[in-house]
Amino acid sequence: MSEKIITRAIILRRVAYGEADWIVTFFSRDHGRMTGMAKSARKSIKRFGSGLEPGAIAQVMFTAHPRSDLVRLEESSVVVSTTKIMGSLERIEAMSRAVRLALSFLKDHQSAVDKFDLLENYLTLVGQTDPQAAMRYSFELKWLKYAGYEPMLASCVSCGCAEEGDAGFSFHGGGMVCRDCGQTQQSAYPLPKQMRETIANLLTSPLEVATAVDNESPIAALLERYTAYILEHNFHH
Repeated sequence: MSEKIITRAIILRRVAYGEADWIVTFFSRDHGRMTGMAKSARKSIKRFGSGLEPGAIAQVMFTAHPRSDLVRLEESSVVVSTTKIMGSLERIEAMSRAVRLALSFLKDHQSAVDKFDLLENYLTLVGQTDPQAAMRYSFELKWLKYAGYEPMLASCVSCGCAEEGDAGFSFHGGGMVCRDCGQTQQSAYPLPKQMRETIANLLTSPLEVATAVDNESPIAALLERYTAYILEHNFHH
């Protein structure tokens, strides 16, 4: 028997199907990542309006079928729209990157309340102000933490020693390697002491008060490469 469910959701992606439908991927706070068919949604303003825009936070009603992973979207009403995000290239880029991260990491039908609340908070903030580097990196680091890939910075992931000075970062080990261990790992990414302290602060600071980043390029490169490594070795969407 089919069941109608109402849930708070973040719209991640939509793809046109036929002449009037959308296939929509959304992140439900209660049910995780899901995909649904929104029949006649490209013509039905009353039932969906702008509630299927990627990046929108919405109240979604869908019908689940026990023999199918594809649900039927019945209605979607906007809670937080993307209107203000669309007015700024910086906001659009921040939203798009966050949504891509969610699409890459989330698994179907697995609830992830901590990730949902983080993404909802971030998208709401992005709609209010152009996100500075500190906010963007704080979000991505917290996302990795909730996904089980928090960068380990307190001690060397190879030998366990506490490194006080400059070090390296091992993508395979998921954290800091001391100078001695880093010399034997040619792939270790440079991790100066100040950069390590900045990353640690970004992990613990609330998004809206994230610590300022003086030299953002190395942190951006580290996050890009670490995320790519995780997805390549652990996810197969």
